[in-house]
Amino acid sequence: MRLVGVRVRGDDVVRVARLDGDTVTLLAEVNEFWADARSLVAKVAGIREGLRLADGNVTLSTEAVTFVPPVPPSARVICVGLNYRAHAAEGSFEVPEHPTLFGRWTASLSVGGVPVAVPAGEAGLDWEGEVAAYVAEPVRDADPTTALKAVLGYSTFNDLTARRAQKLTSQWTLGKNADRSGPLGPIVTADEVGICGTGCGCVPE
Repeated sequence: MRLVGVRVRGDDVVRVARLDGDTVTLLAEVNEFWADARSLVAKVAGIREGLRLADGNVTLSTEAVTFVPPVPPSARVICVGLNYRAHAAEGSFEVPEHPTLFGRWTASLSVGGVPVAVPAGEAGLDWEGEVAAYVAEPVRDADPTTALKAVLGYSTFNDLTARRAQKLTSQWTLGKNADRSGPLGPIVTADEVGICGTGCGCVPE
């Protein structure tokens, strides 16, 4: 199943919807969706493409909506730097003993096709093809198996980086949070992806 964030034309409310080709079926307002994501996804999992849901969920053409990130403003977006050996070697970094983490504000997230302004003082933005995992339940002090069960799905993520700003300090936040610099693809639910760490990847175009 593919899940996307949308705004219906003329309405500022962000909703999560199921994407089926050139139609979207509205599931819930984004905060309501993430409060009960498992149940909402399970409810529509057996519905075939193109059918209207029995409880009144509305199906619209993709031309009637604007795509936006399917992420609530309160989300914590935690990114892992130097997350594969070739990338560490490319920057002449040692592979760290513990993950290098940095955060992104939700205002830095976007979707494909949205223009991104280059911040002042930057020659351009570096692209980094990544995979984003969407966690549906609170997870604390979890072992890997338990943590993996909390993942609802995955999407592509272009971690556009202002490299000059990133290198100004030991913290990467400044270079990783330009407005709309993190385009996300549709969420693909974990049941379709499988275990992402055993071969999941993305191919830049």
